[in-house]
Amino acid sequence: VLGTTEGDIKRINVRATEIQLGDRSTVIVPNSEFITKTVRNMTLTSTEGRVLIRLPMPLSTDAKLVRELMLAACRAHPGVLETPEPSLSLEGIENGSLIFQAIAYVASPRLASGVRSDLLFTMLDDFKNAGLPLAVPTMMMASPPATPA
Repeated sequence: VLGTTEGDIKRINVRATEIQLGDRSTVIVPNSEFITKTVRNMTLTSTEGRVLIRLPMPLSTDAKLVRELMLAACRAHPGVLETPEPSLSLEGIENGSLIFQAIAYVASPRLASGVRSDLLFTMLDDFKNAGLPLAVPTMMMASPPATPA
């Protein structure tokens, strides 16, 4: 990852490096960018990818049931690794909602996006079947005072 560019390095030339993006397009990046910017290597120390899902739930939610459903979805997905096993934490309360965070690992960072999408679909279905609504953000609207005619 270089800035917002994420992909596989395909060729390193004298002046520029070719990076293949997820959509199969190629970006040519001047090598000076690799010297002056922060580069994140997602496969240097491990080939595993991480899936992170944060979901807001109403304060009245049965937190243990949410934990059970989210972990069950992670454990049941064939793309999620058994080791390290998926984890779930209650991160806190934000804007009147409980914030749950699930973390699961996949065999490659390239799989993370697809597995995340699958897990979200499964979790949303499971919540619906269990009668658990997601938190709806509270919005305040103010209208200007009426002016006399």
